[in-house]
Amino acid sequence: DSHPCERWQRPVGEQDPAAAVSKSKLSDDLLEQLRQADSRKSAEPAKPHRLRQPGQERKERQLALMKLRLSAVGDKSVPQADRVYFMVQPDIQKQQQQPLPVFFSRHWPVGKATDSLAARLGVPPVRKLQQQQSTADQRLSLLPLAGADSNSMPGAPLPAGDSLATCLQRGNFAEGDRLLLTYWPPAPDLLAVCS
Repeated sequence: DSHPCERWQRPVGEQDPAAAVSKSKLSDDLLEQLRQADSRKSAEPAKPHRLRQPGQERKERQLALMKLRLSAVGDKSVPQADRVYFMVQPDIQKQQQQPLPVFFSRHWPVGKATDSLAARLGVPPVRKLQQQQSTADQRLSLLPLAGADSNSMPGAPLPAGDSLATCLQRGNFAEGDRLLLTYWPPAPDLLAVCS
């Protein structure tokens, strides 16, 4: 460093001894901080990766609806502008089936949408229950599901005579929601378990 020539420069590749020591100390300090952060991270409960922003949930819902529209099946004669999309969870033969992305016309009554699903799945829209001394009818019904998981509790059955547009306006469910397709009313033994 103390060279008599003013224009002297350190040769390329040669390090300043003071800078080398400070870089080494800096990298050691950084490594120690990273180790401490990793040990704290494992001791603390997991935190969400990012905070939700005000419009984030709406954007996620719109993205899910766009994906649903790409894979949905239904009556091709329904105009694009009249289509409403849902994810339907069939619960018909008491076996867990995969959810089915579908679309219907918003002008269809709920009963017609249910019959369309019954035809697509190949199940009868009404079934007879043989009980002890009487026979009861169960009809296929659509019930809105409250949560996003498959164990969420269904709401009340949608009225078969109401149009899907009317149900959407009432707020029974929203486009893109999950609906449960099942026979209603439930068998008496199922009612005893639920109450």
